[in-house]
Amino acid sequence: MLNKLLMAAVTTVAMSSAASALTITNRTADCELGSGTSVTCGTDDRRDLSVVELGESVGNDFFSLGLGGTAEFEIAPNFTGPLTALEVTNGRERYYTETADVFGRNTSTGMFELLGSVSNTSAVSTINFAGSFDAIRFTDTTIVPGNRTGDGYDLAAFTVAAVPLPAGGLLLIGGLGALGVASRRRRKAA
Repeated sequence: MLNKLLMAAVTTVAMSSAASALTITNRTADCELGSGTSVTCGTDDRRDLSVVELGESVGNDFFSLGLGGTAEFEIAPNFTGPLTALEVTNGRERYYTETADVFGRNTSTGMFELLGSVSNTSAVSTINFAGSFDAIRFTDTTIVPGNRTGDGYDLAAFTVAAVPLPAGGLLLIGGLGALGVASRRRRKAA
């Protein structure tokens, strides 16, 4: 009986730790330069922040950060690296170089820290980092003189990894719970 309870608890804990899909829980954008001067988040068809996908990009939609603008996404559960970001105007950096710094909100400190930078020199930029984060912010760092379009980094999609749950700790908690249930049943039977 105890073995059956323990196996059931272990199976439940193992299954729950394997199913940890990430979702965007909030999206915000700020299309202002540091000086407070308002800028445009791209043209009308590039202002919809909801088109940015967590995972693979679907279609040709993207969000333009605007020169100096930001896009922030809260993600649940917590995430870690690596990050991959899809920029849709890649390969044309000779005509318009677009770059952005990427920040993550550390779950321990609640502060944003620089994770790395992305650019349109290729379709996908990758940043490797470690730690536990609950929000990500893309801040445009495009240099205006070399940019003919003037709309900043174009973000279509990005991926990050879920922070792995500590399997050993979960198994221990599940096992202790099962032992407690078995002990209670033995006392009632006696």
